[in-house]
Amino acid sequence: MFIDDTKAGRPNRHRLLNPNFKMAGIYSCKYRKNASQVLTVINYAGNLKLNQEATQGIMAAQERNQLAA
Repeated sequence: MFIDDTKAGRPNRHRLLNPNFKMAGIYSCKYRKNASQVLTVINYAGNLKLNQEATQGIMAAQERNQLAA
């Protein structure tokens, strides 16, 4: 993402280094039903508010991790 030397003002660097961004979420999945191609998305956020489903998912993952340890 920092490869923006050819762009005036280097906008990618300014976006990625924005001090208002406190969190990042990363997700990868198969691209076009081809297992050898992967699409990865990075979302940046200043804050995060979890809904009930997300909170329950996190709690379930924590329980699984404790059982596996």
